[in-house]
Amino acid sequence: MCAQTIFTEVIDGGAVDFQPSPVAGIGTITIKTGRKYARYAIAEIPTCFSGRAVRMTKSLADREIGEPGSYDVLVGRGGQDRRCECKGFLRWNHCKHEATLRALLTNGWLDMVPAMVDEIPLDLPTAEEVNQMAVAAGADADPFR
Repeated sequence: MCAQTIFTEVIDGGAVDFQPSPVAGIGTITIKTGRKYARYAIAEIPTCFSGRAVRMTKSLADREIGEPGSYDVLVGRGGQDRRCECKGFLRWNHCKHEATLRALLTNGWLDMVPAMVDEIPLDLPTAEEVNQMAVAAGADADPFR
């Protein structure tokens, strides 16, 4: 198995590690501040503003009781507009999530697709095959009915 590439950038009060997925706009990050590390899955989401937005979903292992599971974060085209749903941003008008998105955009990491794309099997199962495998494993045939 090939080792995954991890990129690191210093951000306000800490650092962020980014591990891209085989699809642009998706990846995992670890935000390191002081002695705390928090892991997130990130995915670019549409925005009606002039800029780019992601949803950062915190790993269950790193989530505190009562803490939201995800934050939507926006950085405007010129960097002048920025938003995050976290308490830190609401109080201070800046946060580690928004600093992380700025770092991802500045470095072009959110747009990159690693060379490992060539290793993705092209014979992925169809939705029907996945459903059959789930039923064989004991899952409900269609949990949304």
